[in-house]
Amino acid sequence: MADDRLFVQSLQKGLALLEAFSRQPGELSLNELAALSGIDRSSAQRMAHTLLKLGYLERGNNGRGYTPAARSSTAASTSCAAGRWWSAPPRW
Repeated sequence: MADDRLFVQSLQKGLALLEAFSRQPGELSLNELAALSGIDRSSAQRMAHTLLKLGYLERGNNGRGYTPAARSSTAASTSCAAGRWWSAPPRW
């Protein structure tokens, strides 16, 4: 997708981070999020922080891991109800 000037790679990484929870439900550490989403730890940390601030992620019970927040479920259920769902983005 390098030749697609309209493609936003940062958005792809953020969505990949959210999709990590479908691969391994429950609380995930930053290292687990990075590994499951296929992005480096530094990018995973920035994406997780942004998603946390926007309300798509919450801190886990131990204060270190992450879990999907209600806002993530709302966005996903809205897409499913509209009959739209996409496949996981390619790993990079």
